Amino acid sequence: MHCSIPILSVVALLTSGCSLYSDSEPTYERPIGDEHSKPDEDTNDAPNVPETPGAPMPPDVPDPPEIPNIPEVPDPPEIPDTCPVLADSPVILNCNTEAQYREHSWRADEVAGTALHVVSIYETHSEHSAGNHPMGEAEILFSLPGSNVLALSSYEPVHWYVHLTPGAELEKIIVIGYHEQQITAPASIEIEIYDYISRGDVIARCPRELTEGLGACPSIEELTGLQVASFDACYNASQFEFVATNEDACTPPTADEVIKDCGTDGYSFRTGESAATRLWLGAVYETRSDHSGGYHPMGEANVEFTLPGSNVLALSAYEPTTWNISVANDAALDRIVVFGYHEQIVSAPADIPIEIHDHKVQRSEYWSCGYSYPYNGGGCDTDELIANAEFVTGLPIFGFDGCYHATSFIYSTE
Repeated sequence: MHCSIPILSVVALLTSGCSLYSDSEPTYERPIGDEHSKPDEDTNDAPNVPETPGAPMPPDVPDPPEIPNIPEVPDPPEIPDTCPVLADSPVILNCNTEAQYREHSWRADEVAGTALHVVSIYETHSEHSAGNHPMGEAEILFSLPGSNVLALSSYEPVHWYVHLTPGAELEKIIVIGYHEQQITAPASIEIEIYDYISRGDVIARCPRELTEGLGACPSIEELTGLQVASFDACYNASQFEFVATNEDACTPPTADEVIKDCGTDGYSFRTGESAATRLWLGAVYETRSDHSGGYHPMGEANVEFTLPGSNVLALSAYEPTTWNISVANDAALDRIVVFGYHEQIVSAPADIPIEIHDHKVQRSEYWSCGYSYPYNGGGCDTDELIANAEFVTGLPIFGFDGCYHATSFIYSTE
């Protein structure tokens, strides 16, 4: 529509229905409810950009599959690398039983880490009286290997002479008493002395008898943070000798021919190092051979464990494996840790803690496998397996047994 309009007021122009534009610039009418039509000229809104006709909408992106929660691997416990050895009884060589003094001796059933040995007396001689307390002497011969702390306790003044035999190990000596205490010992041993008369220390001396329900020497246990491993006491004594009685316990049992059905030459080694807890690692690539690309049926392996002492068992397979583990009544197995690529399942006594680190199911960052030693460079990486086993358990490897294909493992000294 064209209009001839004289000079009009702005209001007349806007209400006339005429356009000031040429035919080449059509007017825009805003349909009701049309979000993409041209906005009124007197608004400050930016025009909406219409969608491109026929442009396909992007497909819905499915939610990512739920990944099972991966349990956090706890910090490896601090496990001592020593094997405690207790002393033969009696430690006291000259307890004055003729004067009706009794000797008291006690040994802990189990000792983990550093062994705390306590000697407690009242006097080394009887030539003292009120106001007269001459220095006595005591001789101690110490022959125990491993990690040891020795505590000495006396009411009367004593000069303690401590001698170590070759191979003996003694980290610290603690001496407590009422009257002055002195000590002569190898310079490599840390010495602590607590007495009241010469130093003003108020620390309870060790008792000379054991009371049921109480510690052998609470004051020493508090000072050291250790539990008493051996306790020997007498009212009057001056000669003491610590000689090993269970030194053989520090020689780990060797489990020969662990894998009973290895179809090829197997791999095996023992470090021979003494340790409070031994880490055994048994590994295969497969327990059955009827698998192929995309087809990995579950196999089975049977493990018999009969070793005494403190042990951790690690097992590994690339293919899916159910590990059936039996433990003899007199055996000791503290923990089971299993590694693998495909799913790994463990059937074992209920009181043994179990950890599984596989890739397919647990998605563990510590999954690994390996069966050859030294590592032969094919497939699974034995070096990585050993490293992960040592990290997760906090233990150095003691024994390794590997084979490409096997199903029967027996850990025994026979």
